[in-house]
Amino acid sequence: MKLKNYAMYNLKGVLAFLVVAHHAILAYTTSGYASQVVDSQNFIVFDYIAFYLDNFFMFAFFIISGFFVYNSINKRGPIKFITSRILKLGLPFIIGTYAINFLGFYIKDSIVHNFPINSETLRYYWNVVKGMLVGQHLWFLWILLAFNILIVLLHLLTKKLTNKFFTTIKPWIQILIILVIASFLYRISIQFLGTEFMQLAGPLTFQGGRIAVYFLVFIFGYLLGKAGLGKTFLGAENPYKKYWYLYIIIGLVFVIAVFLIVDRFQVTPLYETAAVYNSAAFIITPIGFILLFNRFFSSENKFLGLLGDNAFGVYVIHYSIVMIFQALFLKVNMPGLIKGLSVALISYIISLAVIF
Repeated sequence: MKLKNYAMYNLKGVLAFLVVAHHAILAYTTSGYASQVVDSQNFIVFDYIAFYLDNFFMFAFFIISGFFVYNSINKRGPIKFITSRILKLGLPFIIGTYAINFLGFYIKDSIVHNFPINSETLRYYWNVVKGMLVGQHLWFLWILLAFNILIVLLHLLTKKLTNKFFTTIKPWIQILIILVIASFLYRISIQFLGTEFMQLAGPLTFQGGRIAVYFLVFIFGYLLGKAGLGKTFLGAENPYKKYWYLYIIIGLVFVIAVFLIVDRFQVTPLYETAAVYNSAAFIITPIGFILLFNRFFSSENKFLGLLGDNAFGVYVIHYSIVMIFQALFLKVNMPGLIKGLSVALISYIISLAVIF
């Protein structure tokens, strides 16, 4: 495997595992929020882990996705690039939604509600759920496809911006600029679109409050790829990489601030500034992990390469597998901690084995 940047590729593989783990442990949080299966045998620490993961890993995914776009557009050309994205993202979205996820929901509900699996119940179930939000985690695919189309339209306008942004502006000012823009976009978005998922049409859902920030970090990733990661403050040769832990710690502090102010104690006077804390976590934490991987995992690694090679496929199919095992574990009497870890590990291994 010959890549120009192994760090980003290796990080992609690890993030895919974190996505599986995140969806697996949701059933064992104290609220069961956003999980299709809610288990009474929970583990409160999973509340904090899930909250932390939710505040950075999809942003990291969009940065990485944007990072690899520039070379792909140059290699294929705009038309072939868009065509390839439709096949790679649009087709899996349709198949994943109406085949993989549908069967996952069907099998999960047959376990939970104990109804027979046969052609009659399958037809009935299809008529009932085909209009429901069965896309779930696959929202990322159609949003990413839309971003890819938009970035092609912006492709000719970003050359000067890239050169100026990464060559004439100090790193801390670069981060500050991104944070200010992200905070503004997030504040406006949650004011008009809220913080929950919205349905555009059929299975096309998106997280209203975050969509603008997702596009911002996608553009940031695109600009990183265009400039060449080594020429930015995130590059492997840059002295900033040794401070990776500070970015991760600072990001964690902001996540804790959001958790305490908004989720736990609901400190109303500070709600107006919550968008700043959120945005800081969205931006700073992924930067910390990119620096971490650039320092320690920037060369070819067979194990991480395996995870990276299969990250996309694992992402597409894992949700159904997670739901099925969460449903099966409902009938098993064991601590929520063990259930969460077991479902996460089993689901990832099976997903990886199927794709591999």
